[in-house]
Amino acid sequence: MERRRRQVEEEEEKEEEETGGGEGGGDRWRRRRRRQVEEKEEETGGGEGGGDRWRRRRRRQVEEKEEETGGGGGDRTHGQLTSTYESASTRRFRLGRVDAIRANTPQVLAWCEAMVINAPLPDRLAKYDSAIKMQTEIMVNNILGKGIDIHLLGLREMAKEMNINTPEIFSHHSYTVSNHFRLSTSQVPTLSDSWMGYGPVVPNGYGASYNPHPDYIVFCLSAFNSCEETSTLEFGRNLERALDEMKTMLESKGNQ
Repeated sequence: MERRRRQVEEEEEKEEEETGGGEGGGDRWRRRRRRQVEEKEEETGGGEGGGDRWRRRRRRQVEEKEEETGGGGGDRTHGQLTSTYESASTRRFRLGRVDAIRANTPQVLAWCEAMVINAPLPDRLAKYDSAIKMQTEIMVNNILGKGIDIHLLGLREMAKEMNINTPEIFSHHSYTVSNHFRLSTSQVPTLSDSWMGYGPVVPNGYGASYNPHPDYIVFCLSAFNSCEETSTLEFGRNLERALDEMKTMLESKGNQ
C-alpha cells in the first residue's frame, strides 16, 4: 500500500511537470522533501536499531497515523469520534484543488475502543492495521478523484445554476452532521520548527495541523475561547497520550 501511494505521488508530479497542472512550486517541493527524507533514512539504515526502524516506519505512514491519532485524541477527550476532515490534493486534474479524507471510519472506532480498554496486544494491532489500511485506501481514492465530497458539491452547485430545487440529500440530517467537521486536520510541512496552523472550521471544533520531521512532529492545535465544550489543553494531553500508547504498541510488536 505504501509503494502504491508513492507511485501515485510520482505519477502526479510527473504529470504536473508535463502539463503545468496549476500547482505551485510549494506543493511539488513538499512531496520531493517527503521522499528525500524517506530515501535518506533508507540509505542510513544499514546498522540501525529497532528504534530507528520504528521511526522510519512511522515517517512513511505519518499522514495516515496522525489522522488516526487525532481520532484517538478526540475519542478520549469527548468520548466519541466526530466528523473529521483531512485535505487530499486533487491537482492531478485540471482545475483540481482538494477533496476531503474522512478519517472517522468504523475501523478507526474499533481500534480506538480497543486502545481505550487496553485490549490484548494482538487485538489492538489487528484493529490498528485494519484502520490504517482503510485510511490509506480512502486517501488514494481521493487523490485519484474517487472521493465523495467534491462530487456532491458539484451536484449541489449545478442544481443552483440550473434553477433546480436543491436535492433532498443536502438537507438531510445525516448530511448536515457528516459535514460538521469538529476536527479539521492537515499536514503543513516545513524544514523549520515553525508553528503553522489555522482555526477551527466550526464553533465547537478543533484545528489540528502537524509538521512531521524525521525524529519528531510539531503539532498546532486551536479552538475558540468562546466555546465551553472544547479545550486544546485537554485535547493536546490526550493526543500526546495516544501517541505514546501507539509507540508502546508498535515497539511491543517489534519485540514479539
